[in-house]
Amino acid sequence: MKKETLIILLLFLSILNLAIISAQNSDVPGMDEAPLVNEIVEGQEKYQQFTDENRSEYLQKEWRALLEKNTIGKVFFKIFDILSPVFKVILGVDVISWAFFFALAIWLTLFLFLIHPAKAIFNSTPLAVIVAFIIASICGTSGLIRKATDMLSFVLQNKWIAVLALVITIILGLVIERLGMKLKKKIQKQKEESEKEKTARSQKIIQTHGKVSQKELESYERGAGI
Repeated sequence: MKKETLIILLLFLSILNLAIISAQNSDVPGMDEAPLVNEIVEGQEKYQQFTDENRSEYLQKEWRALLEKNTIGKVFFKIFDILSPVFKVILGVDVISWAFFFALAIWLTLFLFLIHPAKAIFNSTPLAVIVAFIIASICGTSGLIRKATDMLSFVLQNKWIAVLALVITIILGLVIERLGMKLKKKIQKQKEESEKEKTARSQKIIQTHGKVSQKELESYERGAGI
């Protein structure tokens, strides 16, 4: 348990470090003087002039063009197209965006963390899946996932930092999922110990009743002269 906590702390510090690096890169002296940087800045300014709706449409066209190059990509995009309203409600972000992948990773982390303890509590995998899905989705619809994604918005300004942060987020999710499994085992162990105590208590009660009944029978036999 301590190892997983340490790993989570290290991964969190890694993401925080990415934020610092990203902020430092934007404030490097002389960067504005470089021609290439000026072109990039101009491009970013033009892109930022888009409304949120135009950005979404632009990204959607780019992704569609990329995915429609193969059959699997077409199917993948159609599925996302159908589920887009659902993702928007639960995750609070547009499907075609970097923020979506972060939000989805956070939702999956919550789901995987919750499903293991739920299995131990309800002793039913289908019920555990439903409970974990509902709780994780409530966290999404309440705006918690959107807020967490907004906190990570600093990494979305740089593609490579965004990819690295996404990888760290996935690893963090796997570590948290493992913590969920350990929590499940702990709950199961407590339930088993509780059942053993109940069984031992029941056996003791039965033995006590048996001894009392035997004494009463012996007393009756002596009184009856048997």
